[in-house]
Formats: sequence, structure tokens, C-alpha cells
Amino acid sequence: MKSLLRKILAFFCREIGKKGVILLFDRNKSVMLGNKSHEVLVSRDTPSALSGVLSKLSADKLFLLADEHTMPLAHTLLRDVRFDGEHCVPAGESCKSVESLLGCLSSMESGGLTRSSVLLNFGGGSMSDLGGFAGAVFKRGLRVVNVATTLLAAVDASIGGKTGVNYMGLKNELGVVRMPASVIVSVEALSELPNEQWLSGYGEVVKYSLMMSGAVPQFVRSNDVLSIDSAELETIITECANFKLRVVARDPHDTGYRHILNLGHTVAHGIEAYEHERGNDIPHGIAVGRSLPVVAYISYVMKGYSRKKVARLRHICCEAFGLLDYSCKDVDKIIEYMYRDKKNIGDGHIRMVLLDGSANVPDVNCEVPESLIREAIDFYC
Repeated sequence: MKSLLRKILAFFCREIGKKGVILLFDRNKSVMLGNKSHEVLVSRDTPSALSGVLSKLSADKLFLLADEHTMPLAHTLLRDVRFDGEHCVPAGESCKSVESLLGCLSSMESGGLTRSSVLLNFGGGSMSDLGGFAGAVFKRGLRVVNVATTLLAAVDASIGGKTGVNYMGLKNELGVVRMPASVIVSVEALSELPNEQWLSGYGEVVKYSLMMSGAVPQFVRSNDVLSIDSAELETIITECANFKLRVVARDPHDTGYRHILNLGHTVAHGIEAYEHERGNDIPHGIAVGRSLPVVAYISYVMKGYSRKKVARLRHICCEAFGLLDYSCKDVDKIIEYMYRDKKNIGDGHIRMVLLDGSANVPDVNCEVPESLIREAIDFYC
């Protein structure tokens, strides 16, 4: 009987895998999701999950990349893992610079890494962005494993192979799309997160809820911020990761359909760049959370998105992330950065992803008048 069940499970895994997604649950409440490019494991036993991944990769050397906040945690959590070298960078968005990239590459070269080596990125989205880019360009590419230690990385940033560093004040201006060999979501590490980082990850969860059905939008409508104590924690992470894997499988190189994942990001990147200019860096997911009501309002005007849903989203985001607090001069600067967003096509217009009033799938590449953007920001101020 067990043999028959295993055969049936193997059949479904093969068939679903052809479409890009596999979900497996084990007795330790770990979850594995995967597509042709990489897998995602949501685990309460990070060392065991990593051991299983490394056994399949047969690396000649293992190199650890972490920041000044996550390196001590990596040493504690992975104390029985033998690393052949490591590199530590400053914490936060500041590590995503050309200088940090070159420093990382220098350490990798000094450590004697080869194309048969594995780079382990331990941390949040900044680590998978920086480390993924370093792994992609070092010797024209070595294998990368992301261990996600933040909610934002768990549901979004570490998945899908987008990598990059910031350049000339613009977010992720330099980078490539290259899939990691594997992603491990460390539930143990999530227990160490400060409230601000939970809130940042929740911003991406709210974004996903606008495109999904099931547990994720139901949780968001409950107006309760996800935390380590949430009974739905692993379900929410799994469903968000699964959704992203399906999107990535359909458009792995980010040439069209995958752009739906940029919902809210044009405004968010403008806010992030402006706040960085003012010396007040804010977490990416919080910027996304503050941007979503702006996008919803524009979608109401341009795409017939439900007025009731706009009002509900404004309430949810106001409760979680607070209102925007910008003067007209502030908005001028934010819009200036939005014109420079990499998703624009150089025709002097701002293009955004908008919610469609008649479908769950957003419209991408929508040209939005500057006057309407100002009106929408004013709506959320």
C-alpha cells in the first residue's frame, strides 16, 4: 500500500512539476516547493534542510555571505556546518553597492572558489540580491543557495532569481536574473526578527493578497499583521512562495507576465529613493505597503477597480504602515524618482502595474498621468 502511494505521489509530482510547482509536506512541518529552476523549503530545522540541499549539490567548497546582524546567527544556527570561507557586509540596503559587490567577489576569489562551489546567502532580501549577483558574475556563474531569515525574503525577495545592487541612487539598477539552486526559509531565524522587519514582510503579503484567493487575502482582511506567533505563519509563507513560483515558472526572465509582481513598486521605489536622499532609509516592504492604496486609487480611476476595495485597503494599510506624510515639494521629488524607474521605457511617461476591476491579474505597463499620481498620493496623505 505504501509503495502504491509513493508511486501515485511520484506521478503527481512529475506532472505538477512540468507546470512549474511542487508542494510536499513532511512530518517536521517543513514544506518544499519547487519548479524546474529551484526549490523552496520552509523549515523549522534549517541545518537538516541545508544538509539535504548540499548533499545533492556536491560542492567542492562552501562559502558563507551574511551581514553584520545575521553573521552571528549563522554561526549559531549552522555551527555544525563547515564553511571554507565567509564574507560579512554592512546590514541593510547599504550593502547593495558596487563597492560591496567587489569586496564580496574579492573574498570569493581569495577563498579559491570554483564553478563547482556553492555560495550560501544567509539573511534577508539584501543578501539574496547582493549574493545572487555575485554568484552570477563570479567565473560566469556558480551555484547559490539562499537561506531566508526575514519574512520579506521568505515570501518574495529570495525567490525567483532577481539579483542586483543599487547604483547612482537608483534601486537594483545593476543586476541579472539567475535562479538560485535552492531557497531555505528558516523559521528559527524568523523568531529573531524585530517588529519592523515583520511589518516589511507583511507589506509584500498584502501585495500578494490583491492577486490571490484563499488563506492569504482572508488573513489580510482580518487586519492582523503576520508574526511568529500567527497560527497561519507557515501557510501564508507557503502560499505566497507558491504563487511567486508559479509566476516565475511562466516568465522566468521577467519579460512580461512576471511584471505583475511589481504591483506597488514604482511608487515604493520612488518613496525609498527619496527617503534615502533625506537620510531616512525605510524597509522595502513598508514602502510597498504605503504605496498600495495609491496604486489602488489610480486603479479605481483608470481600471474600474472596486471603490469598496480601495477603501478597505486604505484602512488596512493605514493601520499597519501609517499614512503618507508628504508636502507638495516632497511629492515632486518622489515623482522625479518615479520617472527614472527602470520599468519605464524612456518615452517620458511613468508606467505602473495596476489592479484590474474585472480580473485578479493586474495590468502591466500602464501609462499613468502625473496629475493622477499626485491626486492618488494626496488621497493617502
